[in-house]
Amino acid sequence: TKVGSLEKMLGALENDTREVAKGFSQTVGSLRDLIMQLEVVTVKNMEVLAQSSMEARSTIERVTNKARILVDGICSISEDVKSIGVLENKIRSVGSNLTILESLVNRSIKETEAKKKSQLTPEKPKR
Repeated sequence: TKVGSLEKMLGALENDTREVAKGFSQTVGSLRDLIMQLEVVTVKNMEVLAQSSMEARSTIERVTNKARILVDGICSISEDVKSIGVLENKIRSVGSNLTILESLVNRSIKETEAKKKSQLTPEKPKR
């Protein structure tokens, strides 16, 4: 009877071992499925990250190009402002020269008119 009871316990132990092995096998299978799903998600995340990175690089390139264009425009405007300053100085100089020329012409006209008057007016004889 002891042997029978040991055999019964041994049979129960074998059944329990089979159940544990079956559960372990199912757990391992579930873990494999989870690992595969994680790998798929990781690959998708990496693809999204790569795509986002490419889009960010493209955006940065566009912004950089626009910034370069803006800087070039500012430099061009700066050069134009310098040129305008030079032109303003030249215009002032020409205006000043025209004023001097005008006064010389006016003086010349007055001198010419004075000479004509003196030639037309007879000189009074001296006594």
